[in-house]
Amino acid sequence: MWSLQQFGRGQTIRPPSPDIAADIADRAKALAAPGFAAPGSHRAGFRLRWEELKSAAEAGEAGRFDAICRQIDWSSRSPEDFIRAIKLALLAGAFMTARRLSEKGVERFPDHQLIRRYAELEAPAKVIRSNLPAEPEMGLNMDWLKRNRTRHRSKWLAVKNGILAGEADSLEALVELVGPIKGVRGLLVTYIL
Repeated sequence: MWSLQQFGRGQTIRPPSPDIAADIADRAKALAAPGFAAPGSHRAGFRLRWEELKSAAEAGEAGRFDAICRQIDWSSRSPEDFIRAIKLALLAGAFMTARRLSEKGVERFPDHQLIRRYAELEAPAKVIRSNLPAEPEMGLNMDWLKRNRTRHRSKWLAVKNGILAGEADSLEALVELVGPIKGVRGLLVTYIL
């Protein structure tokens, strides 16, 4: 490599040789490229990882994608890096990886709207209410269906407390016959194939 000479009054800088000038031009092009990473910097390794992530995602290799993500230090990544990685994880089918990335992204950038949205979409399902009492009548209804379903093929049925409450060719006709069906305790409405 060439270096600048110290210069003062009357001194000039020597131009580099042609082969060194070509090397400088190549480095300048690399600097202008998106995602540039200076050799030896932590960003250089990350740029290579992006290419690996993209390749795994496009090939649908969720396991390889996850393994690469686990090797990346996400503590210094930007919100855009998280968003790009989440999108690639979804493309790869690595849904748990996408969830993990969105959770890490929210930890680092709690006010970033898009990362928060991804985290909400990928969050595990929540049980809103689990203290509802069991309906013993539904067991009776299921027993009745097991015993009698072959006699009621291609029909809509309403079974309440183990007793046939109505049978019709359409759901609308069944509702006309038995009345309201929403929220009625012990009522099972089904279509028999």
